[in-house]
Amino acid sequence: RNGKITNFIGVKEDITELKRLQNQLSMAQKMESIGNLTGGIAHDFNNILTAINGYAEIILADLNPDDPLYEEVHAIQESGNKAAELISKLLAFSRRQIIRPQILDINTIINDLLPILPRMIGEDIEIKKELSETVSTIKADQSQIDQILINLAVNARDALNSKSDRKSKKFISFKTENIAINNDYVTNHPGSYKGNFVIFSVSDNGKGMPEDIRRRVFEPFFTTKEIGHGTGMGLSTVYGIVKQNRGFIYVYSEPDKGSVFKVYWPASGLRAVHSKKENMNLSVGGKATILLVEDNETVLNFTKKALTELGYTIITARNGREALKLIEKDSKHFDLIISDIIMPEMGGIELAENVKRYKKDIKFIFTSGYTNNELGNIDLIQKPYSISELSQKIKKIIGEL
Repeated sequence: RNGKITNFIGVKEDITELKRLQNQLSMAQKMESIGNLTGGIAHDFNNILTAINGYAEIILADLNPDDPLYEEVHAIQESGNKAAELISKLLAFSRRQIIRPQILDINTIINDLLPILPRMIGEDIEIKKELSETVSTIKADQSQIDQILINLAVNARDALNSKSDRKSKKFISFKTENIAINNDYVTNHPGSYKGNFVIFSVSDNGKGMPEDIRRRVFEPFFTTKEIGHGTGMGLSTVYGIVKQNRGFIYVYSEPDKGSVFKVYWPASGLRAVHSKKENMNLSVGGKATILLVEDNETVLNFTKKALTELGYTIITARNGREALKLIEKDSKHFDLIISDIIMPEMGGIELAENVKRYKKDIKFIFTSGYTNNELGNIDLIQKPYSISELSQKIKKIIGEL
């Protein structure tokens, strides 16, 4: 009135929850970007390591253990194997690890793991379990579930051992339960999905984490350990595996109280299966004619040399289209086709579909540094592969030719 404010109306809104959700979304997008980058790098390195490790294996086979060069070449091979393990973790984080899912009982996996855990985490840590008798089955690659549980247990061990003023006994606890996630839960938990899930969690009464550390625990190469005491890939590997299988993971932590890592895995409800592990003995070569299809020249030359020395006749092609032309000329000439899955012009899977028109019974072995997809019932060997692994796979597929 008369140019003066006599009253006003104000609206106040608490945006704490909104900021929390925005931070979670930003972190999810950041992890997605890092995953895409590391996946591409891992693919290229697997091709390089296939040649490095493979040629080292060939040289070692020709050297006498007393030769002065033997230990040096063996050191190259060992370093290559360690690099391959790191690349495998990068692939797991980027969700490009090759998987063979089956129906599993999570309680059985945990119970089978518990007897060997003390050797990994120490005899002074008590192991507890609270496993639901009605927990649903899950569809997963068992090696990945083992990897998740072991990585979480080792992380818990490190948290327990770094807590100095301990008054209570150290423990790690495993728990399983079912959960039905609704729209309200999804709204408040970005990255979650509506549906039926199995939760399997690993908790400890270690030193816990402050919020700034908790937000970054799944980042690759992030670690609070001293240099030389960990790669920082353990939890990022877990994160990638869970995401690859359409699950999600949350960590709850309080300084000086401990942490809980909860993995939410899509429930299956189908009956679990029990698979037998293959006996991987070293195989010798044979006399079969093999079509080798590989776009990386270094990998192509190494594999051709190695298989030729084992007695096989090797014909090469640099992509699926080139291979298809060779098969069209003489489909009966080849006993086996070894093909990379991801190649320019025509990949391995598309090649196999086309080849079946000419020779339905021809055998395939696929190789890959990574894959974006779940693979069905195909014979696959993952890069970087060794000659012994490849020769064993060949002998399994085509027998004594």
